[in-house]
Amino acid sequence: MAELIRFATSNFTLTLLVMGVAAGLRCGSAQTGWRQVRKLSEALLAYFVLFTVAVAYFYNIVVHVFFSEAGREFHRLGGQPVQAEVG
Repeated sequence: MAELIRFATSNFTLTLLVMGVAAGLRCGSAQTGWRQVRKLSEALLAYFVLFTVAVAYFYNIVVHVFFSEAGREFHRLGGQPVQAEVG
């Protein structure tokens, strides 16, 4: 279980993609008949954009602005204040 949590947190973009597809499938499968395809495609697109774009960018903003020191060390940028500019 610890390895699964480590994998999910180290690959957050993949985790957000899976969460978006799962949420879209769950929400879009509520309809039946000919409307199901339309609702499913709308739900998949909406949750894909929500999780993989909005949540991922918000995560990057928080990391670059509030944890810029760790980011500079990770990217070996030294004392350059580029992390706050990226955020």
